Amino acid sequence: MSIEFYQNLPIRERFADVADPSVYSSVPDDWLVFSSDVDGSTEAIQTGRYKEVNTVGASTIVSLLNVARNASPSIEVPFLFGGDGATVVMPPSLEGSSRSALIAARRISRDVFNLDLRIGVLPVAAIRNAGFDLLVSRFRISPHYYQAMFMGGGIAFADRMLKRPDRPDVYGIADDESAADASFEGLECRWRDVPSHYGEIISLLALATTGDPRADQQVYGETVAFLEDLFAGTDQPIRSDQMHLSTRLSDVRPMAGFAGGPGNWNRLRFQVRTVLENMYFWVARKRGTVVRGMLPEVLVTQTIAATDHRKFDDMLRMVLSSTPALRQELTDYLDLRLAKGELVYGMHVSDRALLTCIVFEQTGPQVHFVDGADGGYAIAAAQLKSRIEGVDA
Repeated sequence: MSIEFYQNLPIRERFADVADPSVYSSVPDDWLVFSSDVDGSTEAIQTGRYKEVNTVGASTIVSLLNVARNASPSIEVPFLFGGDGATVVMPPSLEGSSRSALIAARRISRDVFNLDLRIGVLPVAAIRNAGFDLLVSRFRISPHYYQAMFMGGGIAFADRMLKRPDRPDVYGIADDESAADASFEGLECRWRDVPSHYGEIISLLALATTGDPRADQQVYGETVAFLEDLFAGTDQPIRSDQMHLSTRLSDVRPMAGFAGGPGNWNRLRFQVRTVLENMYFWVARKRGTVVRGMLPEVLVTQTIAATDHRKFDDMLRMVLSSTPALRQELTDYLDLRLAKGELVYGMHVSDRALLTCIVFEQTGPQVHFVDGADGGYAIAAAQLKSRIEGVDA
């Protein structure tokens, strides 16, 4: 199958269609699912290291996107950011360089941040042999970002295999330091935490549990419709008047750990340069001065347009701006469907959002990952897991 498989898929426009199997296509058997997960992320987040955890998770995506871009600037590959980990689906011709890139990300995670990054690779054919599938769809989020949505259970299966202590060796990636080579170009974490303009940021995971694929599809469709009606287009967690670039060295330290190069001196120099650039941008934004051929407010608008605050991979993953009253309505709705056995959910509430960005070109390809501060998706996932275990018990 062509290396251009993903970029040749039809472009979908409506998020309400994410649970419709007819908009998905089968990933070729010989493609590979690369997965990553920060081991002990919950404990790290509880000590205030949520930005480091998010940056480590995003680093695996940017390293593999650079592998694809180095092979051909036009290649697109599907990926999913989960807060404390990520999934990227790669063509077989890039397996060797992809393994090397993840080994490099794991080394930096360990040496710079003292975080253990689990990494693994699973052929799509192995997923199907295990009784699952991997389907993907390509949704337009902005002129510069097409977001992958997944169906078939393959992503969840690969994640479970990654976390199994007794997993077969074929799923892991050996810690071969001699093979570690990666580019983290494009990884940006320049923004401060973004306060909610309504008071709360909700990180939500919702998983349909009817056991019937058609009924699950209906649950997802009804839930998305409820959310769209409840929030009426006000759920975007990022607004321009709340966005400010970091001017503290500590805020950009996680980015410097990957993008600053080897050695403490190089990383410190990167931090200082980034803070100075951010200060210049702040002044230019105040004065309305053109930066990189564009007004700063236009760059901010592009950032907001390319956020991934709504996604789907056999479950709904959403980061929403909410009032306490709207959150209560949402919780009542989810609790009702939970009581009926139709879904389980995990929710984390913060007062601000966290942006982790991949920007290859200021006026071109970019994506801005959104998570709730102080744990976001990772804490919501822990709650979801406990509810699933409660349902299964």
